Amino acid sequence: MEKKSKVYSLALLNALLMTALCVLLRIFNVSGAEIILLAAVVFFTCFGGFSSGIPSGIIAIIYAFITLSLPNHPFKYSSAGLQEIIITVLSIAAVIIAIGILKVRLKKKKAELQELKQQINSISITDRLTGIPNRYGFEEKFKEEYNSSVRSDTPVSCIFISIDSFRQYNEKYGRFKGDERLKQVANAISCEAELSGGYASHYSGNEFLLVMPNTDAENAEHFCLKVQESVKSSHVQQIHEQTASITVSAGIASTSAKQHEGEESKLLNAASHALYIAKKKGQNQIEISEL
Repeated sequence: MEKKSKVYSLALLNALLMTALCVLLRIFNVSGAEIILLAAVVFFTCFGGFSSGIPSGIIAIIYAFITLSLPNHPFKYSSAGLQEIIITVLSIAAVIIAIGILKVRLKKKKAELQELKQQINSISITDRLTGIPNRYGFEEKFKEEYNSSVRSDTPVSCIFISIDSFRQYNEKYGRFKGDERLKQVANAISCEAELSGGYASHYSGNEFLLVMPNTDAENAEHFCLKVQESVKSSHVQQIHEQTASITVSAGIASTSAKQHEGEESKLLNAASHALYIAKKKGQNQIEISEL
């Protein structure tokens, strides 16, 4: 609705400018006025498309009908005058149609290009294996959420999650099975994050990195417990008649972003160190670090 209002306002403004131009040309009896008006129609059509070109074209045609009429005989014309009017009408119509069509096509191409850029951007920030955002997508989102937490003075948590003993799992069951488990764990983490208002990404290898806005350490730990339960219950698989249970460990770092404005890297490093401590303790562990 707002966009249509802007289009109508622009068309009205262009029509008023065209009318003012016609009045000036008439007052000063400028020679070659038809050429000037045709150039104006070209300009307004290029600038505003059909919505601006058609009104300006109609005004230019009305001007031609008025100025080319016989002296003291309004709207009566000589054969030469009629011929000039026909040429003027056809020229203006051709210009508006040609430029208007080009304008529409250009707008369509720009929309297609914008959509393509969005698709490319989506591909560039999406991990091909797991289908969730990659670390580049995370970096962009993390800065956005961290700055938002600074403005709103709310807590924010960063969580590193790692699949336990994933290398041994790959060695025992093969990389293909390992990729399947990785995708399933990614899906479980991503679903839990979405339900909790967080953002999950596949950071590298068997590690995932999340940002949880408006989440303190206690709530972040509660989230990790839900992730562990979800992963554990979803990934007990029968492989070669053996039971393979997958677990994950997590490192949490939480802060009040306003107190640590511009220190995003410290939060990431704290979460990474917390994960390191958790994995040293064993499997299915959670470690918390606060700035």
